Amino acid sequence: MLSLKYYPYIRCRLLWLFFLLCLGSYSYSKEFRVSASVDKDRIYIGDVICYRIRIEFSPGQKIRKPGKESIDTGAFIILSNALKQNKLPSGNIEDISTYFISIYELGEFKLPPVKIFAVEGVTNSTALKTRPVKIKVISVTNKLHNDAAAPSIIEENQPALPAGRIPGRYYVYLAVIIVIVGVIILLFLWRRYKKNRAAASPPFARAIRALDDLLKKNYPEKKLYKQFYYRFSMIIRTYIEQKYFIPCTTMTTRQIKKAMQQQKTPKHKKFSGILAYADKVKFARYMPDNKTTADFIKYFKTLLQKEKKRYEELKQLQKEKK
Repeated sequence: MLSLKYYPYIRCRLLWLFFLLCLGSYSYSKEFRVSASVDKDRIYIGDVICYRIRIEFSPGQKIRKPGKESIDTGAFIILSNALKQNKLPSGNIEDISTYFISIYELGEFKLPPVKIFAVEGVTNSTALKTRPVKIKVISVTNKLHNDAAAPSIIEENQPALPAGRIPGRYYVYLAVIIVIVGVIILLFLWRRYKKNRAAASPPFARAIRALDDLLKKNYPEKKLYKQFYYRFSMIIRTYIEQKYFIPCTTMTTRQIKKAMQQQKTPKHKKFSGILAYADKVKFARYMPDNKTTADFIKYFKTLLQKEKKRYEELKQLQKEKK
């Protein structure tokens, strides 16, 4: 039987052996690293952000990671993705998966952890998870309330000027202030003029301008269907609200359909169908048909052009009577 004086020595040796084993396993995991990041953690609703997952591993390892269809991005929608691999000076391989994602909800969200495996040999494998990424989504109207702090300039040890003399730089500052104030006043007057002019124009004219601006963005060609149908449905809702005095911008599609039926609004079935189809794309992640999208655009443009033609004919008759 061992003497009690040897027990501390044996315990120290066992602890040292356990430390060496842990150190060896740590050096293996150092060859395999994962991380997740975004280019912006505070965005406005509808913004597109870049979500990157970086994996560093040794050439002898094989990586198993989720693909575009299986990766969990929470409430965010994946618009497109890209994959890139680089060889690092240390000899390791860098794998970067980039996902362009967007969201149409407000609040604070998390991109969930992604589990990635590194397999070496037949049975030896290591699994690591990325850390969750927090993102705050705010309303576009908050842009108007952002305050910019002006830096203060403190001048010390300036030479004294003769009495009654004003430094020349103050004249420059005054001129710059006058120019800035003049530009602000002109912009304000121009925006007010455009707003009054737009308010005086009939609903179909405002809808035509808004639709032309939307089509210039080429959302369907870029496969950004959710962004397209969000704006397209808002144009239709605004048109119905201005023409038939139904508060569509604050109502659901079912409420709009019921209100149009009660007022016996012309084409109410077609409008309800377009808005219901847009809701499927916006909220149910439905993949729209390109032909159906083109038919909706053609139908709405034709309707607006016919209304514009009748308006111009009526205006011409009124001129002739005068």
